[in-house]
Amino acid sequence: MTKPYQEALEKDRSIEGEKAKAADPNYVGNNRKSNFEVNEASATTKALGLSFLIVGAVQSSYTIATSKDPVKETVTEGAGWAGAIWGGAQGAEYGTAIGGPWGGFVGGFVGGVGGFVLGKNGSEAAIEATKGAAKKNQENIKKIDDPNVLYMMAH
Repeated sequence: MTKPYQEALEKDRSIEGEKAKAADPNYVGNNRKSNFEVNEASATTKALGLSFLIVGAVQSSYTIATSKDPVKETVTEGAGWAGAIWGGAQGAEYGTAIGGPWGGFVGGFVGGVGGFVLGKNGSEAAIEATKGAAKKNQENIKKIDDPNVLYMMAH
């Protein structure tokens, strides 16, 4: 468990609240005596996050399957997912520190979408730059094959 998430879970656990939980029959036999509302919010946001993950995987699969260039699309989708994982983790951690489980959900969603867009667009830009450099190299090779250029290089 990350520190901001743990802090969010613990911030409302006053002594009076702990005493009330100890007397509450819903918590009898539960040695952790955890915060029921936080547990419910965590379970809900986990289910929502898993749903978004499945929808995203299906969408990426469809995008790759219907692409004119599936190899390039696989690379850009993979880079997008890498960005989404990183951005989602960062957003969830900061969001949790600010707003508890729901803040973590919103932060993870925004970070994940932003990370996916940056990863996918960044990889597309890198691919296009590589194609441009390869094309320029091919043009330079053609110039070298020109007899006039070879004569000038030799003298």
